[in-house]
Amino acid sequence: MAEDAGNPAAYAANIDAARERLISFVSGCGDEQWRAAPWTATPGRWQW
Repeated sequence: MAEDAGNPAAYAANIDAARERLISFVSGCGDEQWRAAPWTATPGRWQW
C-alpha cells in the first residue's frame, strides 16, 4: 500500500477490502460469541 499512498482510488480500494475482511470475520461469529464481556487488565495479559 505504501506505493499507492498518493492514489485516492487505491486508498479507497484498500479501505473497501478491509471492510470486506471485517464483514467476513463478523459473519463467521456465532451468537454465543456476541456477548457483553468487558476485558480486565492483568499484569502482562488480558483476560475475559
